[in-house]
Amino acid sequence: MLRGNRRESTLTVHHRSDAGRVRDHNEDYLGYRQPEEPELRTEAGWLYAVADGVGGARAGEVASKLAVTTLLTAYYSSYQETPADRLRDAFAEANRAVHERASEQEGPHRMSTTLVAAAIRGRELTVANVGDSRAYLIREGQIRQITRDHSVVARLVAEGVITPEQAESHPRRHVISRSVGARPEVETDVFDEAFLPGDRLLLCSDGLTEHVKDDEIAAAMQGKDPETGVQRLMDLANERGGTDNITALVVRALRGREDRLPPLVSPPEAKRAPVSRRSPWPWMGVMVGILLVCSGGLAAGTFLLLNPTPTPTATATARPLPAMATSTASATTAPTLTAIPAVSPSAESVPSTVEAPGTGTLEPSTATPPAPATGTATPRPTAIPSPSATSTATPLPQVTATASPTPGVTATASPAPTSTSESSPLPTPTLTPTPTNTTEGSPLATPP
Repeated sequence: MLRGNRRESTLTVHHRSDAGRVRDHNEDYLGYRQPEEPELRTEAGWLYAVADGVGGARAGEVASKLAVTTLLTAYYSSYQETPADRLRDAFAEANRAVHERASEQEGPHRMSTTLVAAAIRGRELTVANVGDSRAYLIREGQIRQITRDHSVVARLVAEGVITPEQAESHPRRHVISRSVGARPEVETDVFDEAFLPGDRLLLCSDGLTEHVKDDEIAAAMQGKDPETGVQRLMDLANERGGTDNITALVVRALRGREDRLPPLVSPPEAKRAPVSRRSPWPWMGVMVGILLVCSGGLAAGTFLLLNPTPTPTATATARPLPAMATSTASATTAPTLTAIPAVSPSAESVPSTVEAPGTGTLEPSTATPPAPATGTATPRPTAIPSPSATSTATPLPQVTATASPTPGVTATASPAPTSTSESSPLPTPTLTPTPTNTTEGSPLATPP
């Protein structure tokens, strides 16, 4: 699958490998491939690798070379789509090749090798490693180790047994715990990074990192000429002992004109394209709608202020009058009644005297209130035209008055607590529903 949209950087590669001051031959090996075919470069990218052979007596040299050459071939022959999967397949193939060759070897020390490789596809960097050969990323003067060492001292540091400073002089610092070709199968670590213009990638063997610190590597790579920086690393390692083979491979991503000055204006095609402008009519419609809503609300408020809703007049007045309750019947109007809330205690009142058929004066006598009675009230207004008749009674919890065609008044009242009050004429009250109490009261006045 082609990935033509991936932006590529211009890469340069610089490398050196040296036997050092102690070894008589070099067991390190490096290799890389930068395919010219656009499709292959777009699909798989460019591949770089460094190996450090183990075994001595030329066996390590064979193992490192076999691992790198097999890796380069297997990577570009893989049908995997991603560089990470291609690297896993290539490492497995390299391990198989070295292991088979080691099986033919006689003697107690079988050959194997460390291996670190990096695939750069556009601005994607994928790194894989087995052993203690390392990969570093250097960006803007800062250096960071990408890979993890597969060695005894690295495991001790990770477990907190020793410190990184103690690992530098540990007697087993050269013993690796994982290598290519040592076993039929190999476990490969894979890392994904971004590789931006101006970045530098360093692949190296442990012969360099044993003598040169990380910050010294970063300082040597700061120069504009990577070739000079690589040679500086070789010299530092040899000046400080050169006890092992030294190999360094540096890949630099050049900064292009577009990387130094990113475009700040639109391309010409965008300038010539017509500018889309939204019509103002939708906004004008919204404003008109808001004005209409506000005008309607203002008109409604003005109408309510000028035409207030009439307040309904109460047809019943209930007031606790401590003195009396008066009912009046007229020949032309129906009798009305002022209702006073009922009181639960009841008592019988003894009738007194009646002065005339049309008028009666009632004076209740004192009585002892019996036990409270419970009643249910239902409104029953009654009005029949009759001659004028007026009755005055002391304040009772509940009164029902009925006017008949013949002169006279029949009043039924519920017993109330003992009280004495004088009757006085009151204005004719408005007709109200009179709650009927189921408690019966004794007659107070009967016209002749």
